[in-house]
Amino acid sequence: METYLDTLALLREALAMMEAVGDTLIAAHIATPLALLEDRVAAQNGIAEPDGPA
Repeated sequence: METYLDTLALLREALAMMEAVGDTLIAAHIATPLALLEDRVAAQNGIAEPDGPA
């Protein structure tokens, strides 16, 4: 699990850096694996994440 959390931290930092310089194309590409990892961590911790608006 520690690997997932470390990777999440790195992806969040990379996303923030790309958004800060206005590179939305790379930011959009980072968002997909970031969302997958967030879902995986939530599932491992027994946290149900909503898929969208109710």
